[in-house]
Amino acid sequence: MDAKLVICAERCSAVVDELVRAPGQEGAVNRERTSMSAGISELCNSHDALGLGALVRAGEIGPSELVEEAIRRIEALNPRLNAVCYKAYDYGRAAAADPALPDGPFKGVPFLQKELATLWEGIPTTNACAYFKDFVAPNDMEVIRRIKRAGFVLVGKSNAPEYGWALATEPK
Repeated sequence: MDAKLVICAERCSAVVDELVRAPGQEGAVNRERTSMSAGISELCNSHDALGLGALVRAGEIGPSELVEEAIRRIEALNPRLNAVCYKAYDYGRAAAADPALPDGPFKGVPFLQKELATLWEGIPTTNACAYFKDFVAPNDMEVIRRIKRAGFVLVGKSNAPEYGWALATEPK
């Protein structure tokens, strides 16, 4: 295996391990979290996306709380990973607070869209190509309409190789 790939995989693994430590454990990402955010962090660590959607639909947690936790995690990890190339925090916060948020199985669950060939209305779409840096999607693709109906809340876009023409991404 390529040494560069091994180093990247080890670094990613270490960062993820650091993130999922329970609050108060040695090396936890943010030891100053309130008990409320620590509880949300633990819920996110112990539930998959369907489980989080079920908690939202049952009223046990709010979509805005999940979005804020996702933003906290992105801000903690992205400086080291550079995995998120577009932050749609305001969009995500507005969608999470919208009473018309669809009641699908993933209601309120934060979502990162891959920066490849998917149009999300009002969100920049570059296919990881500098030539399209100013292109903003004029409408939603069918797959995005389905993602929205399922209740997902966009909080950003994740890096991709230019046009998806490589097996690895070298984040810029």
